[in-house]
Amino acid sequence: MHLSFCGKNRPNDTAACLLFQIVPELHLVVEFTGLNNYDRVNNKFINYTKADGLPSNRINGILEDNNGCLWVNTRKGLSKFDIVNTTFTNYSREYGVNHYSHSGRLMSSTMGGSFKSQSGDMFFGGINGFICFNPDRILEQSHISPIVLTGFKVFGKNIKFDKAISDIDQIELSYKSNYFTFEFALLDFTNVQRNQYSYKLEGLDKDWIYSGNRHYASYSNLAPGKYVFKLKGANHEGIWNIDGISINLTIIPPFWKTWWFRVLLAISFLGTIILIYWLRVANIQAQKRELESLVLIRTSEINKINDHLAQEVKIRRDTESNLRKSEEKFRDLFENANDIIWTSDIEGKLLSVNSLFEMLSGHSKDELIGKQPLDLIVPEHRNRIIRNYKKAINGKSVEYEIETISRNNVRKTFWLKMRPLKEDGKVIGIHGIGRDITDLKKAEKELREAEKLKRESLKQLTLKLAHEIKNPLTSIKSSAQLVATSKVTEANAKIQKHMDVINRNVDFCDKVVRDLYSFTHRPEFEFSKIKVSDFIERIKSFTLEKIEHGKKVKVYINIENKTLKIFADEFRLFQAFKNIINNAFDAMADHGILTINSKYIDSSKEVLIEIIDNGCGISTDNLKCIFQPFYSSKPTGFGLGLPLVKDIIEVHGGKIEVESELGKGSNFKIKIPAIKKK
Repeated sequence: MHLSFCGKNRPNDTAACLLFQIVPELHLVVEFTGLNNYDRVNNKFINYTKADGLPSNRINGILEDNNGCLWVNTRKGLSKFDIVNTTFTNYSREYGVNHYSHSGRLMSSTMGGSFKSQSGDMFFGGINGFICFNPDRILEQSHISPIVLTGFKVFGKNIKFDKAISDIDQIELSYKSNYFTFEFALLDFTNVQRNQYSYKLEGLDKDWIYSGNRHYASYSNLAPGKYVFKLKGANHEGIWNIDGISINLTIIPPFWKTWWFRVLLAISFLGTIILIYWLRVANIQAQKRELESLVLIRTSEINKINDHLAQEVKIRRDTESNLRKSEEKFRDLFENANDIIWTSDIEGKLLSVNSLFEMLSGHSKDELIGKQPLDLIVPEHRNRIIRNYKKAINGKSVEYEIETISRNNVRKTFWLKMRPLKEDGKVIGIHGIGRDITDLKKAEKELREAEKLKRESLKQLTLKLAHEIKNPLTSIKSSAQLVATSKVTEANAKIQKHMDVINRNVDFCDKVVRDLYSFTHRPEFEFSKIKVSDFIERIKSFTLEKIEHGKKVKVYINIENKTLKIFADEFRLFQAFKNIINNAFDAMADHGILTINSKYIDSSKEVLIEIIDNGCGISTDNLKCIFQPFYSSKPTGFGLGLPLVKDIIEVHGGKIEVESELGKGSNFKIKIPAIKKK
């Protein structure tokens, strides 16, 4: 007995189509989700959809034929369901299925009635008409169409194999090829648009994937492993190729995920543990042997130390005895020294003083120790001692002169030297020594006064000489010039020669008088800023003028810094350099080389000017005396030129030095303080 029903209660109600078959094994229910088969034995529904071959999941009617097959009317066509084999076969007009429509259009199937006549004819109603056919007279479908693989792509690029793609049954991919596509086709070209496909990747997909008419399947980011790609299809007749094709797919893992790498890693790890254990045991054994050897060595050393200790005890006793004697000797020297000696802390407080310090200050040791000795310094010199004390605290040894005053108001002049006392590299105090130079200063003062008196006497003598000699010299030179220009003299070469001798000697006597006057009469100097480079150019001009009138001398000028300036009386300083240039020309024969160098000495903030010649040079004995007044190494010299040069340089706050070697030449070095750079 069968009962079929399809319909709606209301226009918006969900449609249902039911078929009840009175057999214990099978109940069938049809809805929008496809065909549902109720299995009473297992108490569950089995669902059949488009993926299983239905043209559509929307079912509008269902009838059973005389052979026990179900005929299902769907929205997209008619299908026969073989209950035994659970297969679907789809039909159209080509198979004898008649579509009757009152409008002449193809019938659109929707929810409607279904009817089976006594002759076996089946009728399915629709919107535009109905379907009429007899299952026994319907044409059987012809064949199952084969399905093949037509292409394989990785990242959109076709992969070529050693054989035809349709013959491939095994594919291996690297784990890096994480996006690939299978392309396939059903070999039925009657109506390609009606071909249907369904595929599944075992190992990833749980169910078959119905792709409709799409003939490719893509996968990405698969984990390494083995997979099976299964594919089946239905031709335009709706006949499914159930067997389909299968392709084994292997994703090769990276080496660090392979079993052999993991085994190797495990072996390496185990080997490392064994090696560490073996090394640890070997190290412990080596340490044990070393410790035993060390114990023997230490025992031997202890025995030697005991022997040495006995010797050291004896040596220490002897050393302590010598130290006591040395300390007594030092203390005796400290107390009885001819100089004052003291020590103080970093704050300037006295820690110790010797007896002479105590005696000259007029204070006892108890009064001096722990106090600063500023009261013993005259007020105008206190800043000086503070300034030098700070230098000594900063690690420098300093020497200076200072005037002191005792308790009895006795003033004395001392030369002091202070040096830092250090402990572990840190200054902890000051050690000082002082010498009474009061008598020496007094003698120097007397010597200066005597020198002043001597210079004054020489000054008076020079004035008298200049007065008594200069006028006769002028008369002699005038007369000699008159005689030299007379016609008689011009005609007589011998007389002319004697007149030249008279003129030269008169000029020499005049120069001696001028030098004596300059030496004894120190004029007032007029200082101003002058540019060193301009001053040297003036010296160069003077030198070139001398070359024009005499010797063949090459002159080289080297000025390192053309911006340097000094405070100088340009006239007096030029007078000094002219004297040195004249001496250089006198030292050279008919030809020679004269070099003038100028540079800045950064350490002393001075300008150094060198005048170098390659003349006859000066002996070592003469070098010691060339700056002494009235000393001359030349037979015609009077010995006042270089002393006058030295006097002018010293007035400028500078100093002059000479380096010379006989037969090689001389180097006069003049250093003058430079004006500070801004």
